[in-house]
Formats: sequence, C-alpha cells, structure tokens
Amino acid sequence: METKKLTAESTPIFQEGVGLILSRWSALTAAVENEWGGRDSRVKANVLCTDVISFFTESKAEPLYIDDLENVLEEGLLSLNTLVEDGSIEEVAEKLMIMHEECLEGNYQSVEKLRTTNPPPVAHVRPYKDEDEDEDDDDDEDDSMDADNATNMMVDVPNSQSSLNPVSMPTDEPKPNQAAEAEDGWVAVSSRRNKVTSQVLSPYPDRQGYWQLLHESVGISAMHMQLLHDNKVIIFDRTDFGPSNLSLPDGLCRVNSSDLVLQTDCTAHSILYDINTNVFRPLMVQTDPWCSSGAVLPNGTLVQTGGYNDGDHNVRIFTPCTNEYCNWIEFPKSLLQRRWYATNQILPDGRIIIVGGRRQFNYEFYPQNIEGGSSDSNHSFLLNFLRETNDQGMENNLYPFLHLLPDGNLFIFANTRSILLDYNQNRVVKEFPQIPGDDPRNYPSTGSSVLLPLDENKAIEPEIMVCGGAPRDSFTQAVQGNFIRATSTCGRLKVSHANPSWTMEDMPVSRVMGDMILLPTGRRAHNQRRRIGYRRMGIRPWSGHQANHLSSIPKPP
Repeated sequence: METKKLTAESTPIFQEGVGLILSRWSALTAAVENEWGGRDSRVKANVLCTDVISFFTESKAEPLYIDDLENVLEEGLLSLNTLVEDGSIEEVAEKLMIMHEECLEGNYQSVEKLRTTNPPPVAHVRPYKDEDEDEDDDDDEDDSMDADNATNMMVDVPNSQSSLNPVSMPTDEPKPNQAAEAEDGWVAVSSRRNKVTSQVLSPYPDRQGYWQLLHESVGISAMHMQLLHDNKVIIFDRTDFGPSNLSLPDGLCRVNSSDLVLQTDCTAHSILYDINTNVFRPLMVQTDPWCSSGAVLPNGTLVQTGGYNDGDHNVRIFTPCTNEYCNWIEFPKSLLQRRWYATNQILPDGRIIIVGGRRQFNYEFYPQNIEGGSSDSNHSFLLNFLRETNDQGMENNLYPFLHLLPDGNLFIFANTRSILLDYNQNRVVKEFPQIPGDDPRNYPSTGSSVLLPLDENKAIEPEIMVCGGAPRDSFTQAVQGNFIRATSTCGRLKVSHANPSWTMEDMPVSRVMGDMILLPTGRRAHNQRRRIGYRRMGIRPWSGHQANHLSSIPKPP
C-alpha cells in the first residue's frame, strides 16, 4: 500500500500549523524569551521548528512513531538548556501527530482552530503546589501551550513575557565535549550544561534543589539499568543495532559471527557509572541482551538472563569489585529455554526463578541445581496460565509482574489476570479475580506494579498495586498509525484475603511504559514515559543515539 504524503496544497498549511502549535508551547516560549539557550535562543527555536517539519516531510521511516517525535522536541529544548518534566513534550507531540494525520486527509480543522484562537499573549508558567496528592500534569491540555498567537515560530513573542520570573538556571561556560580516559580506565566527559534546573515548573516553595545534567552523552542508550550496592550503576543496551558512540578500551573489539549487524564491533554496549565520582567506564557484553531480564543476588552480583538472537539462552553475571577490572562474565547456553521478555525473581534459597518470555509458557530456575534447594530445578516447568493470557498476535503478557509473598508463594500477574504459584510444587494455589476494565497491563501494553510496604509491627497483609497499561488493540492500531490513549487506572489487591477483590483508583494522567518505585517515606514514585500508544521494541528499535544522557534526581544545592 502506497504511503500517503502531504500534497502541494496541504504542505504549507501543515507547516503553518507546526509553527502555531510550537508558538503556544510555554516551555519553548519561556526558553526563548529568557535566552536560556544563549543569545541565539530564537535561532535554536526556529531550528526546532524546521526539525519538526522535516520529521514529517523527509523521514524515510514508515510509519512515523510518536516517541521519535518526542525525542526531536526534547533535543530541541535541551539545545536551549531547558529540561521539562511537566508532560508538555508528550502533549505537543500528540497534537502534531493528530494535525499531520488530518492534513494528510485534507482536513485543516486543527489549523483553522489555531488561527482563530487568540490566547493571552503572556506565557503562563504554573508552579508546583505542595499538596499531599500527586500533581496532575494533565489538568488542562492548554496550560502548557498558552503562549502567543505568532505564526512565525518565536519571532513575534511579545515583550510582556519577560514577566515570567522563571527559576534561575545555574550553568557553566561551554566546554569541549571530549572524553578523557584516566589511567584506571574510567572516562570523564565534560558537559556544557553541568547544572540544569526545570525552567518550566517552579520548585516546591518549601524545598530547595535542582536537576543536574551529568553528561550530555555516555555513548550508549540506557535500555537496562541497575543500581549496585557499591553506589555504581551498570547500564547496557542491545548489540544488534550497529556501533555505539563509545569505543572499547585498548583497541578491544567484540567478535561475534552470529551478530545480525556487526560481526566485529569495537564499540561498547555497556558502561559502569560511578555516582560518587560522576565518571564511567566501558564494559564488554558479548551477546545481545536486548530485552533480557535480571535479578541481584544477596552478595550484590547482578545476574542477567536471556536476550535476543545468540543471547537468548545465555546468562551474564557482573560482580562489583574494588578495582577497575571487573566486567561481564558470560555463560553460553546456560538456560533451558529461550528467554526474551521474561521476568526474574530472587528466591529465599538463593535461586532465581525466570518466568515466561516470548512463546515460552513455562518457568525455570537459575542455578538449576543448588545445595539445599527446595525442589528439583534441572528442567523447565509448564505454566498454562501464560498460554491462556497470551493475546494472539499481540501477546500482552510479556515481562509478567512477579512478587514474592511472605508465605513463600509467588504472585504472578499477566495481561489482566493473576495467580498465586507454589513454585516448589509446581502448583497454582489460587487464581484471583480479573482486574476490571479489560485493559492489558503487560508488555507491549506496558503498565507497572509494586508490592506495597509491609509493616512488621502490624498484621502482615500483602497488597499488590498495578497501574497503567493500554487498551487491548493498541498494538494493531499503532501499526496503522492510530495512537490510543493509555490506561489511567490503578488496581489494588489484598492477596491474603479469603475473597480478594480489586479496588480501582484513577490516576491524574494515563500512563504506559512507566515504572513505580517505593520511596523511604512509604509513598510511590511513578515515572511516566508516555501517555498514548504502546511499546514494541521489535517494531520500533531503540537506536544508539537516543536517551544516552545522564540526569540526576533533584538534589539540595
């Protein structure tokens, strides 16, 4: 089927619409008006406008993906020394995608509406409010896009916007972005944006802190990250997408005749980042860990299992050390089954249970035999639950959620269903009610899940929370260019109740491909990546130039 292109009539109208949308983006207008990107901030904003238009008109990739567009917008803001966490990048990208689809059909309603709408000329920057509940960054779709009515990008931004009074941003003078390798093998990369605060959202009035961009590039994409007990972070990416932007040390090369792209690759696809010193060094990963899974042993060793191609049966181990010589150690063909998009859980006896993966309706243990192990584990075990939760052509049960419960059984959630598994006896103890709504919660309709905190001073009552996801046909719709809004509900299940049932709650915004983490305060932080669509790494590969910068969490000044 021939791909639709903008016509000679629709192209200038679409270009005008891009300018109108970007001119209403308060993050961009504030950055230009306050010259956060330097004296040429207005030029950089116009470059962003050109890049957005080129994304739609000159891209050779079909179909167009919204997360690629989000990267264009994010890079444009970063060129202006601006980092936003208000969700406006996703909102702007969604508006642009919708307008493009309409213009392809000769429908110019969005552009006409922008022409006739006359928003206030002063960009409004809405500060955080110190409230107990989570802030709703999606309360009003127009809050983040209410700048002036200029059609020529940022040229006609009124002077009255200088009253924005944004958060001041400490920055250092530009420095050459060159990597310097020390004698110990670590790499220190200078950054021209050493300190970057959010310039769109003011901080809480009673809290001090700032966001800090640690490195503009670490050379690889952070597909997987794991914090280790020695305050270092190991980061690694897929190996079958060509060279990275970081060379292996001392002329070392990875030689792999089975690699799908480069049989001889002299670039790194993994790094070890030292939080204390803000330096990193390249590591060697031999086979492809794309969408593998892992767990950390009690001694701090990371065990990463499976992956893609010749890595799907392999085990990779990284043990932290006090010198600079520790690296990945790989054990080929150490898994009984192919493990791609599986999930791992450390068990009380020291083994790791590995559940599922693409077309794997079973689980296995690693190590397969362990002294004092509670069951025979030298073969894989069939789990029909995984077959039953597999949506034909869409799956929606990959990377299942696993939670080890106080009674020793394993809670497994896949798609919309959940069970309690006695892995020692290979027996399903209980099946829980289906989560309401019929929206899948697992990859590629990726939601997130946590086991809520347990209080040893009270009766132990484990409760599972599952949040976000995407409607069931999101994958097939996205392939056709239709991006459906993600799921905005959370479900809580007290699994020890005699007759458990889900308690449903609404989040302020819809979330897909997010992560939840328990905070020391007992609250949950939910990191959002997208609000529409789904995630499918095999359809939309993760290229080496994306998301390869490091940012720290807010820290006190």
